[in-house]
Amino acid sequence: MSGSTLVSTGELEKNLAHTRVFDCRHDLAKPALGEQQYRAGHIPGALFAHLDRDLSGRKSGKNGRHPLPEPGEFEKWLEKAGLAPKDQVVCYDAGNGSMAARLWWMLRWIGHDKVAVLDGGFAQWVKEGRPISVEFGPVGPEDGSDVSIAVRDRGIGMSPDVLGRIFDRFERAVTDREYGGFGLGLWIARQVVQAMDGTITAESEPGRGSTFTVRLPRGARPPAV
Repeated sequence: MSGSTLVSTGELEKNLAHTRVFDCRHDLAKPALGEQQYRAGHIPGALFAHLDRDLSGRKSGKNGRHPLPEPGEFEKWLEKAGLAPKDQVVCYDAGNGSMAARLWWMLRWIGHDKVAVLDGGFAQWVKEGRPISVEFGPVGPEDGSDVSIAVRDRGIGMSPDVLGRIFDRFERAVTDREYGGFGLGLWIARQVVQAMDGTITAESEPGRGSTFTVRLPRGARPPAV
């Protein structure tokens, strides 16, 4: 992989097996959103780097909103992530590169020069139909309070009016002339999830795919049949 500033999506995919990838997506107004997006779908093999938790130091009240961590603390986090000095790193965020650039700079700050930012970020990766991975694990106000799994596709997406009724019985996002089915799958899924005191939600935009998220209380049992 040539260069240490920007890397294309095609070059990253070609070298994915030999590259350490970090997902740096973050929303300053919604600090938990980036990690939720990571679990909904990310570049295969990527680890999540949280701006507040992993890429910032302790606040003193006088050192700003996201002070740099001590170099030693940052190096401990990298060691825990399994990063070796010889590893090529690629950082990405939602698209504009501002969050990924922070990790890029911090790695070079401690002497790790083999690092690049993904040109176009995750938005470009998804736009080109490149592979993504889905994670599941505990999410919620208190870590471990819920278990969540999110599945994201890159299909035709749905409009807001369809989203409002997609979990109803016999409702479909498209006509049966376009795709098969009876409009019962999501309705059944909701019945099962609700019987376990959980929730199932959907997010979607036309032409940009859909994300379905199931949240269940830890220890929930399937309903009796």
